[in-house]
This record gives sequence, structure tokens and C-alpha cells, in this order.
Amino acid sequence: MSRAAHDRPEPPPDESGPISTEATARSGASGSGANGSAARYAASGRHKNGESPGRILSPTRSEKTWVDIDARCASGLGIVWLVLGAVSSLLGVWLANPSLFAFGLVLVSIPFAVFWSLRQVARGLSLSRIAPARVHEGVEVAVELRLENRSSWTCFFPRVSEIFPPEIHAQKDLIFTDRLLAGETASVRYVGYAILPRGIYKIGPSVLRVSDPFGWFEIRRELEPRGELVVYPSLHELAPLERGGDAVSAVMENLTASEIGDEDEFRGVREYRRGDSPRRIHWPLTARHRMPVVKEFHPVVTGDLHIVLDLQRHAVAGLGRTSTIETAIRITGSLSHRSLRLGHRVEVIAGSDPDLSVPLAGGPNQINAILDRLVILRSQDTLVLDEWLGDALGALPRGTSALVFIAPYLFREGAWLEAIAQATGRGLRVIAIVFDERTYAQIWAGADAKLSLSQVLTGLRRAGAIPIHVPCASELEAIFAAEREAS
Repeated sequence: MSRAAHDRPEPPPDESGPISTEATARSGASGSGANGSAARYAASGRHKNGESPGRILSPTRSEKTWVDIDARCASGLGIVWLVLGAVSSLLGVWLANPSLFAFGLVLVSIPFAVFWSLRQVARGLSLSRIAPARVHEGVEVAVELRLENRSSWTCFFPRVSEIFPPEIHAQKDLIFTDRLLAGETASVRYVGYAILPRGIYKIGPSVLRVSDPFGWFEIRRELEPRGELVVYPSLHELAPLERGGDAVSAVMENLTASEIGDEDEFRGVREYRRGDSPRRIHWPLTARHRMPVVKEFHPVVTGDLHIVLDLQRHAVAGLGRTSTIETAIRITGSLSHRSLRLGHRVEVIAGSDPDLSVPLAGGPNQINAILDRLVILRSQDTLVLDEWLGDALGALPRGTSALVFIAPYLFREGAWLEAIAQATGRGLRVIAIVFDERTYAQIWAGADAKLSLSQVLTGLRRAGAIPIHVPCASELEAIFAAEREAS
């Protein structure tokens, strides 16, 4: 997977966007101190309290607590001093030599004093993390750790090991500085990669290690993880399916302007026809021409986009990030991002459960609401698409666009095709993303297709929809670009 972020579309230009938002978490995580490959870090520095630590983008700080403290001998010299002191003291008592006894006490007290001061330093350390709150799959994630020495003693050789879960749980081993004076703060940065798929990850566990200046003892502090990193699905620059750049085309052009009922936008006048509502009669022109004249209207074509996701477990075909549900979520996020960027409104209908859906809205905050919902969506035992697609499309106003995902388990005669035909007949523009049964591995028994891919595509065209075939592990940008050229 490419780790470069430049091939991803930019988020909406506001501070609450999926990549620009940053958060600061005050240290931590519990974890082991297992050795791992040293992480490369971009920069490190330190400053006195009250001085500017550098450029921090709108951080928010959440407190974390230490979980455990563990001390051990880093070398045998401290033990040697203890043994020599104990021997000297015993010899002083046995030989009745006060000087030798005092010398032994000094030798014994030095390691204890070193260990006590090291423990005081460890208790006064505070670790903070500054990292983005939201990122997309496949991008670099810059994380900054800041260590503050709040004790009255100098801290020597502070270093931290941290697990970065989105990078396949990679361990980052970082060294702050050789010493950290009382009241100072040191910072160090490392770069992680969001390799794992969408989800919510806790950064950690983290382990902080400090040593005394002689290298006799080492204290490890385990930290409790609380900061979360939300990994959004990757976004793609999908070409619009209409050359005008709007979310919908003029699908109402071929509709008759004489249908019975209330319309939205004035179109013109014509002679009265049987069945016209008396409320549509234009009385001044009727009096002038001495014949019934009625006003005719047609619905307003809007830029609303309604995306229908099928979360039924039989709709899942394929494995991992190339499965149908993951591909559908990436397409949903990409088209939502593009439509909202053009100023249109977007709604996500996630299965038959209204609690999983995102209501129709526009503006810069809607993309975050949609991406936050896409992060947690999983397949489940809900109603099949046949049972609720008709009601979902029937509730949409005429003149809007609906995006529907057709999984291989629907490759049979069913109510879903009839629901699409009725929707297009009412003036909806329906785009059907079709996943085939050949390139996607079928993981559910009884999900065998009864119709071929060509039959399904032909049936969708006859129903008035725009079918787009998306094979497994295909380049979405190329598919949408080719479909736009063909349209």
C-alpha cells in the first residue's frame, strides 16, 4: 500500500475536518518493554516551562494516569556497593572500629540514596501526546511526545516505548535526551502509518524508562491508554458522472409537464386538459383568450444525494479491504466528500436500521458525521434489500440522486429491481454500483447468483438506472472516469 498522502483528496477546508483536527492526550498506556526496531523521529527539543514549545495545531488535552511502577538493577555496580558497605559495617562492628563501620554505612547509603532520588524523579514525570484525532487509511501520522520533569531532581536518560496500533501494532522506541533538568520539558516526534483499515484505535500501551546517572538502577512506568485515533476510510477523487459538474443532471427534461398533482417550479401555460386540477387554471389568461388555460410546473432538480448501503451479512463478498462492504464504504465516503464540497446535501441510509443512518444535511460538519458513522458500520443480520429498498426510495423527493449498491446475492429476480424502476419513473436519478459474483469470493452458503452479470446490468438499464460495474480490487478512479466518458 502506498504510504504517500498526496494522492488522497483534501478534506473540507475547516478545522473540524477529518485530517486537520488534532488532539493532545496526557500520557499513556500500559504495556511491555519488549525490544523493537527504533522509530525514526523527525525532531526533538526541550524548553523551560512557560516558553513556547513550537507549533501545535489546536490541541485538546485529556489526562491519563500511571498504572504501575517497576524498578530493577540496570547493572551490578549498585549491588557491589551494597555488599561492600555491608561487609565494611560488619567488620567495623566485629573489630570495634567506628571508622570502618561509618565507612560501611556510607557505602550502603549511597545506592539507597541514588534509588530514592530516581524514584522521586519518576514520580514527578508527566508525559503528553499530541497527535491527530482523525486520519485516513494509508496516510502518515505525525505523533509528538512531550516529557515534563515536575520533580526537583534531574532526570537522566529518559526514553519511551509506544505501540502504534494502526501500523500493525508497531513499537516505537524513542530517546528524549541524555538529561532533563527540573522544570524542563523535552519533546520528540515519530511518524506512524495508518496501514490497518478503518476503525478506532487506542495508541499504546506505552512504557517510560528512566535511569540514574551511574546506570545502577532503572525504573519503568507503565501508562494507561486513553487517547483514541479514528482511522477513516480512504477517499478517492471519483470523476462526476455528469459533465456539468452538478450532483444530478436534468433528468426531468423528458417527463411530461402535464401529470396530475402539485409541482414545484413554474414552467409555462397551456390549454386545459381533462383531469387538470382547477387550482392550476390561470384565470386572467382564461378570460383574455376565452378558453381554459392552466399553469404547468415541473419539479425542481436539486443536488441532494442519497446513498443506500446494504449491510445485510449476505451482501458481504470478498475478503479484507477488497470486500464489497469495504469498497462500498470507500465509494460512499468519496462521493459524499465530493458532493458536500460542491455545496450539496448528502444522506446515508445504512441498512434497514434508521439509527445507523446519517440524516440529510449539508455544510462542513456533514462529512465528519458521515465518516464517523462509516468507521463503525459492520455487516449484520438485518432485512435483505428486497424488503426495504422500495420504502427507502419511495420516501425520496423527485429530482434527487440515489446511489444503490447491488451485491451478488441479489442476482435474481426480486423486488429491488422493481423498486428501482418505480423510483426512476418518479423522476429519481438512480446510480447502481454492481459487484459481480466472479471476482468477489462468496463467503456465504446459498448466495449463489441466479442471474448473470450482463443480465443484471441490462435489467438496471431497462429500469432507467445507471449501472456501474465495480470488480474486486479495481481502481475506482479509472472506473468512474471511464463511465463518465461513456455517458
